[in-house]
Amino acid sequence: MSDLNVEFEGNLGADATAGITKSGIPFTNFRVGVTPRKKDGENWVDGETKWVSVTAWRYLAERASSLAKGQRVVVKGVLSLSEYEKDGEKRHNLTADADTITLSLPFVKGEGSAKAPASAAASTESETAIF
Repeated sequence: MSDLNVEFEGNLGADATAGITKSGIPFTNFRVGVTPRKKDGENWVDGETKWVSVTAWRYLAERASSLAKGQRVVVKGVLSLSEYEKDGEKRHNLTADADTITLSLPFVKGEGSAKAPASAAASTESETAIF
């Protein structure tokens, strides 16, 4: 089966957690909530939020370990679907091994210009670009 390469944008549901495998490889895990929006007449309506578990490895993991709850990111990587049972019920989990992670700088409503989150305001441009 070939890899399923994907790109998605969403918000972190919690702070990223970092670790190191037994063989010494750094990794960082986090979950991204992806909520589609669609136009319903004059208004935009949010669809159902899908959660994707993301794992970053090696150097990317070291950079991604500082990601915090609520930050908006764009993730490119390889998607997979795992199945497990909880309380006798079958469940599914979307997971992605990240190739790149980029902060998504939101647009200020009505002004049309990008504004960095307050925590990134003092950062240099290279720190808010691709990890």
